[in-house]
Amino acid sequence: MTPLLARWEERRTRRRLDRFVRDAVRPCVVLRGGDTVPAGRPPATLVDDTAPPPARAMRRAARLIWHVTPGGQYVVVAADEPAAIRIEAQWRALEAGERPTVRIRPRLRRELRRTIGGVRRDGRLVVVDKVGASLLKVGETSAPTVTRRADVALQVLARHEESVFTPARTVTSRGTGGGEALTSWRVPPSEVRRWTGDVTLHEGMVVAAGATLLPETFKWFEHEPLANERLRDITPRFARLRNEPTAPVRRLEGSHYFFEYKNSGHYGHLMTEGLAKLWGWEEARRHDPDVRLVVRRHRRDRGRPTVRPDVAVLAAYGISLDDVVWLEEPVVVDTLFTATPQLHNKEPYSIDPRITEVWDRVLHGLLRNAPEPSGRERIFVTRRAGHRLCHNWAEVEAEFTDAGFGVVDPSRHALPEQARLFHDARAVGGFGGTGMFNLVFADQAPPVVVLNHAAYDARNEELITAARGSDLHYLWSAPDRDHPAGGFDYRAFQSPWRFDVEQHGQALRALLRDL
Repeated sequence: MTPLLARWEERRTRRRLDRFVRDAVRPCVVLRGGDTVPAGRPPATLVDDTAPPPARAMRRAARLIWHVTPGGQYVVVAADEPAAIRIEAQWRALEAGERPTVRIRPRLRRELRRTIGGVRRDGRLVVVDKVGASLLKVGETSAPTVTRRADVALQVLARHEESVFTPARTVTSRGTGGGEALTSWRVPPSEVRRWTGDVTLHEGMVVAAGATLLPETFKWFEHEPLANERLRDITPRFARLRNEPTAPVRRLEGSHYFFEYKNSGHYGHLMTEGLAKLWGWEEARRHDPDVRLVVRRHRRDRGRPTVRPDVAVLAAYGISLDDVVWLEEPVVVDTLFTATPQLHNKEPYSIDPRITEVWDRVLHGLLRNAPEPSGRERIFVTRRAGHRLCHNWAEVEAEFTDAGFGVVDPSRHALPEQARLFHDARAVGGFGGTGMFNLVFADQAPPVVVLNHAAYDARNEELITAARGSDLHYLWSAPDRDHPAGGFDYRAFQSPWRFDVEQHGQALRALLRDL
């Protein structure tokens, strides 16, 4: 092409682009040079005017198209018409479910195919119509950016600055498992927030404002990449709902306090994830005495006369049933109060020692209805069924009873009785898991012995005892099924196992004598 013809072609392309941008649906963002998508309202039209070669154009699109709102358009301005033809061909291959010549990961190819509503070319302009919502993940430290992307306002009602927690206690570990003991860690900043505007509460703890996922969506808010099982990740920054609502979303009038947690109704998740969010309740009530707490009813509880443990826990904290709203479907709320969880059971692990204020309030509320002290000051928390079953549990129980421990199965006791058992305890042993999460009630800081298998990487007992100031002693044995090298297998996490008496028996007996 001669220089004269090239200049004429460039002017024609510029005129086409100017007309396109003039008529485009707003917001319209044009990227040139080193531009990035601005942190404002998601664009309905996004133009890549960097004249990328075909391969680079597709790689950029695989990162950028997710910023575009459903029904919007993604546009590439190619360097010349042959390049535009090749870029169009790549998009049409994706649309047809074929593999493009540009190397793109299979899952990302599938997501790109889902989002293509149509492809067309106008000279050097390649236009892709986008369908389907892609939601931007926003973490704790970026919460204010939500207000620039959606019609919501944010007010921080209370804030605890970042700190360092070094518990004054001893941790020992025998066997391979559990990783390095937590001796000191960073406590992340935490906030009580009030979101005002249309906020949608989807099932599975997914909280969205427009095309943005609020920080409250992510249980492990410090772990990268941010994740939620109810989301399908597209890229590390964007996701979509696994199950879009099939009916209009109901509006829930008034202000509400967010108490949803994973696997709602499960006692272990309630005691670790749920209680970790309660510290902001009084602050919310101070700003709005009519606020009500929202918690989701698990599918397994619907239509059944099930009394969930939440009822007793919330009542002990001072929240009546009249102040609780049980959700069974997605809803839109006008005002949502939230609190950063005070426990983070994933890398980077942390617990805010102020969480004991919540635990103590629940404990004292439960003790008002608890039986008299049982006199059992040394207890062993057993686990005779379910996930992570210890094959030789009877042998282990015998080791503890010989050392003067009473065997208890907390699930067979009413919640006030469980609180009494752990409040009275002066030494606690047990199989790791839900029953041991009652250590939140062990306000006398008893020494604790935990028996686990090495594929169980949750560290709830370590975090809880740190906040309480209890010495902690781990004994790790091999699981029946282990994780793959460098990976994770949920079946390994929940694997049955056998306590290794040959390896740990003598050490266990010596430890119990010294408690």
